[in-house]
Amino acid sequence: MPVTLLCQNCAQPFQVEPSRQDTARFCSNACKRVARRNSLTLICEVCQQPFTVKAYRKDTAQFCSRACKRQAMLIAPEYDTCTECGERFLVSRGQRSNTGDRFCSRKCATVYTGRNKHGQALRTFWSRVQLCEHGWECVFCCWPFQGTLDLNGYGKIMVAGKQTYAHRAAWELGNGQTLPDDAEAAHWCHFKACANFMHLHRATHKENMHDSIRDRRHAFGERNGHAKLTEETALQALALRVEGWSFRKIAAHFSIAHRSIESLCYGRTWKHLPRPAILPKNKPPGRRRLAS
Repeated sequence: MPVTLLCQNCAQPFQVEPSRQDTARFCSNACKRVARRNSLTLICEVCQQPFTVKAYRKDTAQFCSRACKRQAMLIAPEYDTCTECGERFLVSRGQRSNTGDRFCSRKCATVYTGRNKHGQALRTFWSRVQLCEHGWECVFCCWPFQGTLDLNGYGKIMVAGKQTYAHRAAWELGNGQTLPDDAEAAHWCHFKACANFMHLHRATHKENMHDSIRDRRHAFGERNGHAKLTEETALQALALRVEGWSFRKIAAHFSIAHRSIESLCYGRTWKHLPRPAILPKNKPPGRRRLAS
């Protein structure tokens, strides 16, 4: 069914097919030629300067040049304040659709996200710790961590996308401080899964190892996986050395290397055993060769 339009030149009605209703502007070629000869003066929407166009473009012409058109197509600059550092910055196109937190750099976004995740992980930390019946003031009982344990028995949690020890997080929460990377949360109780912050103290790795040695928690004597003797046989070897047996004879008697017997008798290994006073603590110096 034909559609009735008004000619843009003579203002007379004319009919066209429905497929042309968006493009037809003139009732005839004569009106079209007249409209092409006529000109109008318009004002550019960007630079506000007058420019001349054909009369039939009066409803579509908006800019005096391509440069003004490109300028109008550019997105107006938008500024915002960084959520992390508080600095004012230019918002990128990718951030315009974000109505939440905005950041001036990837570094600020990482720091902000990591701190929030860290706080959320620590806020839910105590829900995975089994407190004793005495409550928060108890300094005697251990509080086992009920979450994931590693192969050594230490609790593990995820904080800001990284794994950390549960007892380390317990010390930080209980003391309101952050442990530096070169410090450790050492257990007084030596219970690896304990998350009672009153059973923990700040120490270096060397101090932590000294605590284990002092309390005999390290692998010494029979606990050492490389030990060839037991406490009983080690004491027997010392007694045989006092009786005058050689290192090789004692080693053959126990079917081990004579170097192991030598280290035992000179006190380099099995230091926790009571040694006869007659045995020297250090290996005597060998004979010095004369220069030829």
